[in-house]
Amino acid sequence: MQHGRSKADAVFAAAQPEEIRAARAVLEQRRIADYRSLVAEFRAARSTNATGDAPLALTTSLLAANPDLYSAWNYRRELLLLLFQSVDADQALAAELNWLVKAVLPLNPKS
Repeated sequence: MQHGRSKADAVFAAAQPEEIRAARAVLEQRRIADYRSLVAEFRAARSTNATGDAPLALTTSLLAANPDLYSAWNYRRELLLLLFQSVDADQALAAELNWLVKAVLPLNPKS
C-alpha cells in the first residue's frame, strides 16, 4: 500500500470499461476548468483590492478547493481584518472559526 492506495485499487482502475474512464476524464477536466476560473477570479479581485462579502466568499470557495494557496489565505486575512473593524468582531470571528473547524481542518489537518 502506497499513499493510502492498494495495488488492488490500481488493478481495478485499469480494468474499468473505456466509457467509465472517459467519463472520469471529462469530470476531471471540468473540475480543473472550474478551479482555474476560480483562480483567475481570485487574481482579478486581488489585483483590484476588492473588499466585501463577494471576495470573502471567493476565498472560501478557493480554499475549499485548494487549502495550500497561501496568497488566498493572506487575502482572506486582510478581508477579515477589514470586516472586524466594520461589524461585530466577536460574531465575525466566531463565524470564521466555525468555518475553519468544521469545513477546513477535518479535510486538511495540516493546512
